[in-house]
Amino acid sequence: MVRAILTWGPHFKGRSIMFHVDNLAACGMLNKLYTPVEEMMDFIRTWCLAMEANDLTTAVVYIATGDNTAADQLSRGKVEDFL
Repeated sequence: MVRAILTWGPHFKGRSIMFHVDNLAACGMLNKLYTPVEEMMDFIRTWCLAMEANDLTTAVVYIATGDNTAADQLSRGKVEDFL
């Protein structure tokens, strides 16, 4: 998601973006912009800086893996199943 904002953020400057994520911990961390895990805070800082640089607001919404089969197939490299 950070890569998406860094890559396409300038094209969406000033807009709101909603991400659907099938990981509850990631949803909480990205919505709160905090985690007690210092290594992950580096990720959160990069996320915040990318959003600020592109004047973006984001919402991260949980979606169950079972309801997210297409994205799950792609993330696991199962392109044939996706197509």
